[in-house]
Amino acid sequence: MIEKKETILIVDDDPMNLSLLNDYFAASGFRVLVAEDGESAVQRAADLKPDIILLDIKLPGIDGFEVCRRLKGDEKAKDSPILFMTVIAEIAEKVKAFALGAVDYITKPIDLEEVAARVNTHLTIRRLQKKFEEQNLKLQRGEERYKHLLESISDGVYVLDRDWRYTLVNENAARLVHMSPRDLLGKKITALFPGIEESKFFKTYLDVIRTGQPGAVVNEFNFPDGPRGWYEVRVYPVPEGILCIAADITAHHLAREKIKASLVEKEVLLKEIHHRVKNNLQLINSLLSLHSRRVDDKKSAAVLMEVNNRIHSIALIHEKLYQAEDLARIDFDEYIRSLTGHLRSASPELAPGVRFKIKAGEILFEIGKAIPCALIINELVTNSLKYAFPRQRDGEIAIDLSVVAGDKAILSVADNGIGLPVDFSIEEAGTLGIQIVKALVKQLHGTLKIEKSKGSKFTIEFPVK
Repeated sequence: MIEKKETILIVDDDPMNLSLLNDYFAASGFRVLVAEDGESAVQRAADLKPDIILLDIKLPGIDGFEVCRRLKGDEKAKDSPILFMTVIAEIAEKVKAFALGAVDYITKPIDLEEVAARVNTHLTIRRLQKKFEEQNLKLQRGEERYKHLLESISDGVYVLDRDWRYTLVNENAARLVHMSPRDLLGKKITALFPGIEESKFFKTYLDVIRTGQPGAVVNEFNFPDGPRGWYEVRVYPVPEGILCIAADITAHHLAREKIKASLVEKEVLLKEIHHRVKNNLQLINSLLSLHSRRVDDKKSAAVLMEVNNRIHSIALIHEKLYQAEDLARIDFDEYIRSLTGHLRSASPELAPGVRFKIKAGEILFEIGKAIPCALIINELVTNSLKYAFPRQRDGEIAIDLSVVAGDKAILSVADNGIGLPVDFSIEEAGTLGIQIVKALVKQLHGTLKIEKSKGSKFTIEFPVK
């Protein structure tokens, strides 16, 4: 049976055939139109646009061949499939029918089920054809939108096939290489730009094709007939080759290079500042050392030496910054080892049997945190060397610096010496060293805790930033 209700035009001058076909297709759910001669068949087909036409060849007036020729030349009726239905069985007639545009040729006497099967087949083909035409129209509209979108992209977009030929180019891509899209399409990039095979761009092209993974490259390129420029190209694999999205970043690159040059100049200037500060502090240290040698009073000489050590701890910060690659931060593990080495050599008579145990790791501090922290270590280590180990007894001074939770530093200076007096109170301590430590802890926005068992231990906690 017929799958779907359609409109069928039956053209036959035999009343018996016409009635038989009319009743059969009407019962099958068709809307049936009939014509008994060629002229009326042409008129009805043009006016009513049937989905399919059954057409006899021998008709009064114009024959079926002429009807077919006229219908195929009529914009309104040309898409209706025509099935010839005739007693003529000669091959030449069949060839003529198909040449005029018929889709089938049925020889009488007819079998209704056969006719129905053929009608159903050609209607299915027609439906599929119409669907294809609709999809093709949508595709054409989509391609137009795609082309509009492609041209609206500010970057250059182009596709290269596996023979390195341009198969798609937008206006901006053509403009990047100082050519027109028409000049690029079908051309090999290797022929247009000799030597490109040695460039980073081409290496990225090859990597993307080989791996099937997207890639990107930024590099300078010199066009044969144009200026040098810097380009960023993002490359994506596609079935035919690679899709490339390119941007001219010459202006951005030049601006960045200018900034980098400016930063280099500032780094040189900052290094020079650190160098001069360090030299000036060392000059002050030298003057203090000269004065301390001329002072007969041991107490005054000791005070000058403590001042000297404080100045040295600050000068050492500037020296490390001058030597460092990062002018904003200082490696504190290396700094502590240098500072304790200086304190040892500056007063070799103080606790010669004391060992230093340093644990700081790779901790970097900005100068605003580094100088107060350095002075605290200087004061606490000096106090331990002076008071914790009388009569040159052996012992150990442990310095531990760590950062926890990414934002809090913990500094501890401990010794296993004789310890602090039982009645010692940080709030009431009047020595200059402890007062300096308290002031520096406050400057760091930190807290100070003291433990007096098994020697002494000072713990300072402060925010890293």
